[in-house]
Amino acid sequence: MKRVLSVFLIVALYISMLAGCTDNTGVDPADGTPELPSTPVPTIEPAPVTAKTDLIGFVVKDETTYATCTMMYGFLQTAAELGNPSMLLKYDDKNTTSMQAVQQGIDAGCKGIIILNPSGANDNTISFAKSNGLFVISAVDKDESEADVNVYVDSENHQFEMCNAALDRMTERSISKKGGRILIYGYDPTPLYEKCLETVKEFYPQYGVLSFRRTTTSREDAINELAEYLLTHRGICSLVAIGEADAAVARDAREKIRKQVENKNIPEEASAIEGVPNENGYILPEISTALYETPEITIFGNGFTDENIKLIEKNAIRGASIIPYYDIAVNCVMLMDRLLKGETLPSYAKVNRPIVRQDTLEKYMTVYGEVKELFNIDKAE
Repeated sequence: MKRVLSVFLIVALYISMLAGCTDNTGVDPADGTPELPSTPVPTIEPAPVTAKTDLIGFVVKDETTYATCTMMYGFLQTAAELGNPSMLLKYDDKNTTSMQAVQQGIDAGCKGIIILNPSGANDNTISFAKSNGLFVISAVDKDESEADVNVYVDSENHQFEMCNAALDRMTERSISKKGGRILIYGYDPTPLYEKCLETVKEFYPQYGVLSFRRTTTSREDAINELAEYLLTHRGICSLVAIGEADAAVARDAREKIRKQVENKNIPEEASAIEGVPNENGYILPEISTALYETPEITIFGNGFTDENIKLIEKNAIRGASIIPYYDIAVNCVMLMDRLLKGETLPSYAKVNRPIVRQDTLEKYMTVYGEVKELFNIDKAE
């Protein structure tokens, strides 16, 4: 039951906080790295604990962000389920450094330590831990380090996977012969647009690809400028929103133009949109007349935020690519357990960014609810 698990982890958290402070570290990937197995869904009650002698620590910055708290939760829960004694080693970069946190773990008898290493900030801390004979796993970022295993999140291909999901959705909607278009939207859409265009040309030549750059931080102004673009660029059936707040802007812009389109109050399409090469020589395919009049736009977003969660729940957006903080911590602990058993592991392990949809949202909301209760945070960022 939830309350039993919460009490159990609160006790573990309290004990861990008595240990002190430590640091975070990073990760470095390599092409062709084998992917980690899928992460188990959190259990309702803690698994029976089998006593083990190898203490493991988690070096983490002393902060109450959703990301950090979710990783601490995944660490504590998984260590308990595997029967590993564990402790949090927290640092704040003011009174305590990450290296001092590692030293606290050494003094407490840790045999292995997981270190967050954003952008290689804790490379020296990882070296220090290794020089003291510890097994070390670094987590999250793509970066070289001396850790036994570098666990990293796929931060390069997740946007591209969203494009694939958007294109698949267009095919599901039986518009493959109507020339529908996919729009890449955000502050810097060009890199993703170019990658998506390559795929469309090779595998989906019946579709068109467009990009539109958001020019303002004002939400209202962003809605208005995107709505105008959607009205003058017909046939857009899918939209990939790059920034965490862009999906909500896209939803509001879609709703803003809906009545105008229903009332046939549609401006002329922008000149040179069809049949004329753009600056890269790309020519958009023609679209059917039906797509001029029925702008049903499927939106994919980015980020596990409260706003995006609500949009997914209401089916206002199809899904959102998220950083799987819980999965990262779970896999780090599982790999550390294997290291402590004497297994030889690859230097790199990749955790993919999932696209959360209505049918998979419950798993993430279960974790979210437990994190909010345990760490007293108000919302996801």
